[in-house]
Amino acid sequence: MQITFNVNELSLEDAEDLEEYTGIPVMKLSAALDAGNVPTKVLTAMVWIMKRREDPSFTLAAARALRFTDLEVEIPKAGAAGAADPGSPG
Repeated sequence: MQITFNVNELSLEDAEDLEEYTGIPVMKLSAALDAGNVPTKVLTAMVWIMKRREDPSFTLAAARALRFTDLEVEIPKAGAAGAADPGSPG
């Protein structure tokens, strides 16, 4: 399962769900992702949020049941070309 996660593309609902599940504010999450420090709980939330976009019935429990070998996760750096500054308007 391939997942591409870009924090700059989160909806406000996605951001709220990610923060609620992980306890990490989205703005602090960007720095952790850029540093390559991704806690497993964050990885789980990222998979859940991205998969539910294509399959609204995909649950957090389904994401938690996946194995690392099931995943191919790409996390673009926040400062990468084409990534918007999360603090900049639209």
